[in-house]
Amino acid sequence: MKPVFFSLFFLACFVTTAFSQPKNEAVSNGAFFDGEPYLAVNPTNTNNMIIAWMSYVPNPGRPLLEQLGIRVRSSFDGGQTWGHELTMPHFSPTFHSADVSMAFHGSALFMSYVDYRQNPDSGAILVARSDDGGMTWHQPVKAFDGYDNNDKPIDRPWIAVDNSGTATDGTIYITTKPAPWDPMPNRPYMKYSTDNGLTWSKIDTVDGGDYLTTLISAPMVSPAVTSDGIFRAAYLSWNLQKALYPRFTLASSTDFGKTYNRTTIVGLHGKTTADTLSKLGQHLAVDPKNPQNLLLTWIDARDGDPDVYATVSHDGGVTWSTEIRINDDPKNNGVWQDLVWANYSENGKCVISWRDRRKGDSTEYAKGSDIYFAVSTDGGTTFGKNIRLSDQTAPFNIVLNGAGNDFQSTAIVHDSLCISWGDVRTGKLAIYFVKASLSDGIATVIPVSEEDSRISIFPNPASHSLSLRLKLDEPDRTDLFIYDGTGEEIWHDMTSGTNMVFQVVDVSKFSTGIYTVVAKTSRETFSQKLTVVR
Repeated sequence: MKPVFFSLFFLACFVTTAFSQPKNEAVSNGAFFDGEPYLAVNPTNTNNMIIAWMSYVPNPGRPLLEQLGIRVRSSFDGGQTWGHELTMPHFSPTFHSADVSMAFHGSALFMSYVDYRQNPDSGAILVARSDDGGMTWHQPVKAFDGYDNNDKPIDRPWIAVDNSGTATDGTIYITTKPAPWDPMPNRPYMKYSTDNGLTWSKIDTVDGGDYLTTLISAPMVSPAVTSDGIFRAAYLSWNLQKALYPRFTLASSTDFGKTYNRTTIVGLHGKTTADTLSKLGQHLAVDPKNPQNLLLTWIDARDGDPDVYATVSHDGGVTWSTEIRINDDPKNNGVWQDLVWANYSENGKCVISWRDRRKGDSTEYAKGSDIYFAVSTDGGTTFGKNIRLSDQTAPFNIVLNGAGNDFQSTAIVHDSLCISWGDVRTGKLAIYFVKASLSDGIATVIPVSEEDSRISIFPNPASHSLSLRLKLDEPDRTDLFIYDGTGEEIWHDMTSGTNMVFQVVDVSKFSTGIYTVVAKTSRETFSQKLTVVR
């Protein structure tokens, strides 16, 4: 759902190398709508990546109900292949799920998402845990209830985990804001858990003192935990006695939010944009090695149209650099940027990605768009050339006017940017994944293809045996293979003279992981992902 003021973030490195555009293929295969993806990378095995997003999902008990749910896919080979889709459970069978985010603590992956109903209002923020890289999940726990207070605090939650190794290591934080239909005044909220998400603290506000949000509609918080265990939160506050316009605020706490030190990051020159469709959520990123390095990015229209801006701090948020414009197209040219995100790499590089309309065919928001990124190798002082990741400009589609495409998501693996976003190049909103080198612009881009519906695997995930069904256009010899994540063939069989293949496969001795089932005929080859669990 839509914040009124801003968009997510991050910084970039000096890049000038020319490159050709790689082919982008969809991670998702929903019939109509797949939006707002979140990407997580396992720090104990960086080949293990998980993408979760919101999608319309079937409801067997209510076939006419258009129901939003959270879908999940995992990769164990660095994003080259992706496993079977899972759908996260609902708190109630008539609820919708949205607003997913994820964070690792060691090898344990935590996911938060909203499960809600409007009219009559009800819902919760649920938290689930996976211990096998996203292939299976424990039953979700309710962290927030829609009736925790009168603000209905269950919109756009973000999850952040303390990986500091200090006394607070393992603490899970979730920030949230009131439902979009809840009238002002609104305030941002936080809860925390110190027992792996099993129980949660009482609800409390993030704003306070001279840094209140009561004049801001739907005040979103961007949370993070620095490597010294300090909880950080960036949000928009407004005090008319202090300034004519809102200001970005940093709230920092060393005692689980019982007390905060709040300071101004940057004051705004006015509204970021008068347009209510642009995706305008600020984003705070922190250096995983140096707790003094922080970065904030947002969308700002001070130059005449919405641009990507950023500022950095090298003293834990006490002082901040002069804000700088990240996109390198001409100022006030009618090209709108939005949908920002950012990360630090392990060696201190800053990376920002965003949606850009410089190659579109019209003006303002309703224009064709691409995904770009930029890199800083000097801690955010300067940024390199803007690099286009999309292999084709996605034409505007009216589905982008609605909720569900407010964010994209990135992660840094060694010296590569991994990014997942949604666009409408095929006429529906679908999720795409790309892996790009930071050192030379783009070196390797790994597409993630849709699953092929001609191969049916049941059950999937499987643990003992599975039924493999294959439908061909006409009878042919067919070789069937199963390959593990390293590409090694571990099973092979052959059929001939039929266009309907049925095979039972014993997988009881297969290790837990993602496999690829491949069918080869005399005319074509196609494949499907298989997940084996124990």
